[in-house]
Amino acid sequence: MLAIYLKGLMKPSLTRHICAYPQNVLHKNPIFLGLLHKNGMFLGFFSSEANDVDSSFTVRYLIHKCGLSPESALRASKTVQLMSPRQPDSMLSLLKNQGFSKGQITQLISRRPDILNANPVKTILPKFKFFLSIGIPASALASGLSSYPELLRSGISESLIPCYNYVKGFVDTDARVVYVFKQSVRLFVDGWKRQVPQNVATLRDYGVPEKYICFMFSYHPTALMQFNDQFVKRINKVVEMGFDSSQLVFVVALQLICILKQSTLDRKRKVYSKWGWSESDMDTAFRVHPICMSLSETKIDSAMDFFVNKMGCQSRAIAKSPMLLFFNLENRIVPRCLVAKALLLKGLRKKGTTHISGFLILSNDRFMQYYVTKYLKEFPQLLDLYKGKITINDLGFSAEEVNQVKLH
Repeated sequence: MLAIYLKGLMKPSLTRHICAYPQNVLHKNPIFLGLLHKNGMFLGFFSSEANDVDSSFTVRYLIHKCGLSPESALRASKTVQLMSPRQPDSMLSLLKNQGFSKGQITQLISRRPDILNANPVKTILPKFKFFLSIGIPASALASGLSSYPELLRSGISESLIPCYNYVKGFVDTDARVVYVFKQSVRLFVDGWKRQVPQNVATLRDYGVPEKYICFMFSYHPTALMQFNDQFVKRINKVVEMGFDSSQLVFVVALQLICILKQSTLDRKRKVYSKWGWSESDMDTAFRVHPICMSLSETKIDSAMDFFVNKMGCQSRAIAKSPMLLFFNLENRIVPRCLVAKALLLKGLRKKGTTHISGFLILSNDRFMQYYVTKYLKEFPQLLDLYKGKITINDLGFSAEEVNQVKLH
């Protein structure tokens, strides 16, 4: 029977070679499974025994209907047996109706193939309705559940509602609950019962105010998903760096230490070092504004290049005001610095009254009021310079004059 199925698929010598193997060996060989799958056939001819027929149907269904590879389907068939297409077809239909893509369905089934035997209407649909009712978008739900399908095994009253109430107690609004879900689906699986309560208790032991614990929960819930022993080590590291646990900057620094890999932090420090920062400068900048270590290397480089090479700022002085690196270079830093430099060149402002950290933090309206509108009568080209319609060289200053004026 096997030789008849293989006739025409391959050379006669290879057919005889394959047929020499016991059928139960071929039944479990992923290479042979892939060959038959590629040619639109399968293993129904191997055995008439009921369990073999069930296994054959399960593997075939997982490949053709769920998109699993032959190897993955064979592994999955060891944990789930499908007796007919009716139940799994209903489950796949539900997933599609809930916005799952083919790839997400394949990912979900490969991780939890047993969901195909669950009752879609009684068991799974109510959970979708619960998540949607608290505002989680269908797209976020499909993405989260395909990565962590274990969440679909949680009972609504036993687990999902208590989890929602627990999270809501920290973040206050459903919009924030949704944000936490998007950031850390695993927290909703079991983290809310295990890692998070332990780490929250640890933060309280270190004297972190409740409002800052809520801040951490709201904006960086993944930081609270650390194993407690690692979390304690990272807290001690932040304490050793001189941060006060009663201040917001403490949890901001802790979040970054928890989230960023050491190799990532090392890369950022290398970039700052290239611009002349010492280890002490970097530590100073981190204490003032920890998020300076989360900026991309490209962002750091481009901002430092402009401040140092174009505006004449002292590189190490930026370490004392690292928030300057956060502003948008094209839309904020460049136009404002050019305006400030032009005003100094014109003698309309004095150096002592034009600090780069002062005018960059102003709101757009206040900057326009104090640095542009105020001087338009005496310096009508200023607005065009601010809007980028002309360059500072178009104002009649020599390159030497422009280079001599430095911002601080």
